[in-house]
Order: sequence, then structure tokens, then C-alpha cells
Amino acid sequence: MAEETASRERSRDIGALPALVLLFVTTFLLRMTGNMVQTTIPLFAQDYLGMDAAEVGLASALFIGAGIASPLLIVSRVRVDSLTASLLAFSSLFALAVPLFYFSDSILSFIALILATSVASSTVMLLMLTSAQTMRPGSAHRTIGIYTVALSSSLVFGPALEGIVAGAYSGLRPVFLAFFPFVLASVLLIAVRHVFHARSGADGQPGRRAAALPTMKDARRLLSSRGFLLPTLGQMSYSIVFASILSFGGILAEQSIGAGYGMVFYLFGAFFATSWATRIVLTLAPDVRRKTLLLSISIVVSVAGMSMIRFSNSAPLMFLSFAILGIPHGLQYPVSTMMIAQATPRERLPVANALFTSAGAIPFAAAPIAIGYLSGTFGLPVSFMLMALPVVGIWLAFLFVQFTFRTEDEAAPSY
Repeated sequence: MAEETASRERSRDIGALPALVLLFVTTFLLRMTGNMVQTTIPLFAQDYLGMDAAEVGLASALFIGAGIASPLLIVSRVRVDSLTASLLAFSSLFALAVPLFYFSDSILSFIALILATSVASSTVMLLMLTSAQTMRPGSAHRTIGIYTVALSSSLVFGPALEGIVAGAYSGLRPVFLAFFPFVLASVLLIAVRHVFHARSGADGQPGRRAAALPTMKDARRLLSSRGFLLPTLGQMSYSIVFASILSFGGILAEQSIGAGYGMVFYLFGAFFATSWATRIVLTLAPDVRRKTLLLSISIVVSVAGMSMIRFSNSAPLMFLSFAILGIPHGLQYPVSTMMIAQATPRERLPVANALFTSAGAIPFAAAPIAIGYLSGTFGLPVSFMLMALPVVGIWLAFLFVQFTFRTEDEAAPSY
């Protein structure tokens, strides 16, 4: 009997392989292109449209703001049984907008493209997450692991390709054209998902009607759920760390150890390498248990890494600090989304993912402003250590929810 069960599971894994490959490749291509757009917008605004620092900041804030709003206004209202159609629509919008940056020569067209790409990319990535959560209900941790490994891989490969293209053509406009084939390929791959839909169970159970569109009642139910609050608090804590590293990590390395551009690239390489390795381990694990403990450990490691940066006055210590901070980056998002998939009914996953993402985006947007202000008074190294304080505060809230919050989802499988 055990052999027969194992044989059925192996057959199911083989049958799901095409869908899993499509999930990985599509996520990789979309995230790589979305990251390119986000990181290139400030330089494009300054070098091609003559915007000053304040205007560049507003352009970046517009991209982030649209990315926060779209999950709440769009993703939360997508039915689980219409994921593929929604993915096709928004990935097509993304593919249409990306190459148009090449021709943008006015602030008005630039703003329109910022809005289009932000809404399209943030919506598509959340829909891809929902697809990963519902593709194989019995092995959600593996599909979510594959999804997050694709995210990490894109953040390693994408910036390197962007640098090569920008250097070869001495400009930013060709970069948008160079990435267009990738986003176009992702649209075609999403279309191919239809072929494997019934066979692999992608997007959940084919033909099953979802429940009514999410309402404020659904949001209140999620916000009173221990299985939703814990991963959301975990993600909010690391958003502070990640935003600080992305915004000021390179500048900190320059000021503290005199790092040049090459060393800064390798520091971020160490960060994303440990993140990637952590997610690989999660994906290969037979099962991921004690998720709340993993999130708590991740927060503690984040605080330790942010504090350690304060005293990193040599290259080896700085590399170690960046590498340590890559571990919680690799843990937080996949473990959090596994918990949400475990605790949330399938038809409510879009609204759960939307609230989860928007909650994490708020500290992500606020952290660079805060650390920039603090650095003017205390200096950048001390400011990094001070940014660990709100992380500790969120951790205390996390522990409060974990040990005192009791809701109806306690009957769910162990977190």
C-alpha cells in the first residue's frame, strides 16, 4: 500500500513538472524585467528628462505607490478560477509598456508608463504567487519554494544583464528594448499554461467556481486570523531591513570601508547568494514545519545583521554582515506565503495576498525616508543600527500574536 501511494505521488510530481517549469521560467522573466524597470526609472528621469532630485524621488514614489494600490484595487478582486486570464491581460499590458520607454521623451508619457508598468508588474507577480499557492495543495511549500527561488535568481541575473547592455550601448533606452523579448516570452508562456491546466492542476481545480468577490468582511476575517497576522508581521519586519539595504547599503559600504563600485556589486552578490541558497534548502526540504519559529529566528537574525553593520569597519566584516542579512531575506517571504496558503481558504487567497503585500510595502516605502533623515543626525552606520529598533518592535507584536492571540484558525495544521 505504501509503495502504491509513493508511486501515485511520483506520477503526480512528473505530471506537474511542465507546470512547475513554466512557473519558474515565467516568474524569473517577469521579475527580472520588473526589477529592471524599477531600478532604471530614477536614472532615466535624471539623465533623459532632466528631473532634479526631488522630482526623481517623486517618480520613484509614484512607482511604489501604484504597486501598493494595485493589489488592493485589482488583485483582491480576481477570482482564483480566472487566474490565467488575468495573468494574460496584465502581462500583455506589461509587455506593451516596457519597450515604449525607449520612445518616451516627455514627463507626461513617462508618468503614464510608470503607472502602467507598476500596476502590471505588481499585479502579475501577486497572481503568480497565488498560482504557486494553489497549484499543488498537498505540496504548496515546494511550489512556493520554486516561485521564490525564481525571484532570487532573477535578482542575481537581471542587474548583471542590465549593466552589460547599458555599458555596451552607452545608454539606458536600449535596456528597455533588450528586456522586451523576455517579457514577451513570459506572455507566451502564460498562454501555454492553458495546455497544462487540467493535467497539472495549475490555478487550482479547473472549472470550479470561486466564491463571491472579496469584501471588507473578508479583510476583517483575515486581520483577525493568527495564520495571516503572523506572516504579515514577519514580512513587515524584513521590509524595513531590505529597503535599508537596497537604498543605502552601497553608500554605507563606500563610507565605512571605501568600497568601489565593484566591491559594492560583490557585497550585494553575497546578500543575494545566501538568500538564494536559503530558498533552495526550503524548496528541497521534504516539509517545512514550525514556521513561526523560522520567522522568529529570521527576525532575530535581521536585528543581529543590522546591528553588526554598525561595527563593520573592514571588508570581511561588511561581507559577513551582508551575507547574514541575506538569510532572513531567503526565509521570510517563502515561509510567510506558505503560512498564508495553509491558513487561508483557496478562494480567498487573492485578497489575502493583496493585504499581505500592501502591508509589507508600507514599511518598505517608509524605511529609506527614515534612514535618510536619521543619517543626517547620527551618520549612516548608527542609523542602520537604529533601524533595528522598529524591527524589534514588530517582533514583540509578533510574539504577542503568537502566544496570546487565539482565533478559530487554531484548528488549522500547525504553523
